[in-house]
Amino acid sequence: MLIRLTDERYWSACGGCALERTCYARHNALTFAHPTAGPQIRERLRDLYRLADLRGRLHITMRDLRSAFAYMLTSGRDCASIHQLYAANDTDAILDSHYFTSYAGLPGGQDRLLRLLREVDLASAPAPALDRQLDYLGPAAGRALVTVDGRGDQDQRLLARLAEQLTRSSAPEQDERAAHRRYVAAARRRFYFESLDQRRSRSLLPYRGADRLLTLLKHPDSVGERLDELVDAINRSEGLTDPRQLGDVLALRLRQVPGETIRSYRLFPKDRLALSVGDEPSNPYLESQPDALVLRYHGEAGHRAQLRIRLDLFELLHRLGAGYLPGEADQQGLYLGLTIFKNELSAAPYQEILLASARGELSRVRREPGGLLVMHRGETAGDR
Repeated sequence: MLIRLTDERYWSACGGCALERTCYARHNALTFAHPTAGPQIRERLRDLYRLADLRGRLHITMRDLRSAFAYMLTSGRDCASIHQLYAANDTDAILDSHYFTSYAGLPGGQDRLLRLLREVDLASAPAPALDRQLDYLGPAAGRALVTVDGRGDQDQRLLARLAEQLTRSSAPEQDERAAHRRYVAAARRRFYFESLDQRRSRSLLPYRGADRLLTLLKHPDSVGERLDELVDAINRSEGLTDPRQLGDVLALRLRQVPGETIRSYRLFPKDRLALSVGDEPSNPYLESQPDALVLRYHGEAGHRAQLRIRLDLFELLHRLGAGYLPGEADQQGLYLGLTIFKNELSAAPYQEILLASARGELSRVRREPGGLLVMHRGETAGDR
C-alpha cells in the first residue's frame, strides 16, 4: 500500500511547484519510493508497525493503515495548507511533518493506530551514547546515512539549524533542556530509519527484547532453544536469584508471608514444558502471521496449562532474566498474566517442595508413597 501511495504518478504535479525542493510531503514520498534507500526505510517502518501489532492492543485494519500512511506522508494537509505553513516559516511544524516524526502522529491526535505507534516511540528508550553524539557531532552523529538523491536536504538543514541554536550550559533552564530533547528525539528517529548500521539501528527499538522476539517469530524452528532462558526468567521472578542451583525445573513460590525466613516452592520438570510459536488462524481468506509465543505445560496426570507471551510480557520476562525486579505496575498489569499461569500450574498434584532460606540454602521435602516426609538438605533440584 505504501509503495502505491508513493508512486511517482501521484506526485507528478509537484514538479512545477515552488516548494519542489523543500516540501516535506514530496520529501517523504521520494524517500519511500527510492529504489535503493526505500526498501531499507520501509522495512524499518514495518518493524515499528509489527511491534505495535505484537502488543495485541488493536486489530489493525486496512483502513487504519491507509489513514496512518496518509498522515505520515502529508500530516493531514493539502497543497494549499502546506504553502501556508511554509509562508509562515513554522520550522517546528515543518520538521514534525517529515516522515521520521509524523509516522506516529502528534500528541493528542485521535487516530487510534497513530496513538499506538506513539507508545513505541523511538525517542522513548534511553540511548545515551548516541544522544551525546547527536548533540555534539550533529544530526548524522558522525555516522553514514543512506543517500536519497532527488529529494533535497531540507530535513538535514532543519536539524542542523536546531543543533546550532542549542545552548551549552552547566545549569540549563527548563526551556533549554526541552530544546535539546526535541532536537535529539527528531535526530534519533531519523537515524533509526536512515542509518547504514543495521545493528545500531535495531538497538534503538524501544523494547530491549524486540529484536529477539521478531527473530523468533520469523524462525519458529529456533524457538525451543529459548526455553531455558524463559524458565530462568520465571524462576528469578520467584525470588531465586541463581536459577542454575535448581537444575532442570520450574519453581513456583507457594505463598508470601511478611517477615518469612524460609520460602517454599513447587517444582515442575522442565521436560514437561514446551515453547513454540503461537498458532496462526486457519482461515484461507485471511492473511495472518504469528504474533506470540506459547509456553505449554503437560503434566503426568493430564494436567495442562499455557501462557501466551506477547511483546510486553516477553519484554518483562527478558528483563526478569537480566535481574529486573517487577514493580507494582508490572504486578497489576502484565505480571497478572504470568500469575494466572502460575495458578493454573499450582492446581496440579505434587509430592515434593523446595525450601529456600534467606541465606540461599536449598532443601527438598518429599512425601514417600507410605506417607513419610523426607528432607534432603543442600541438594539442588537437579539431584533428584
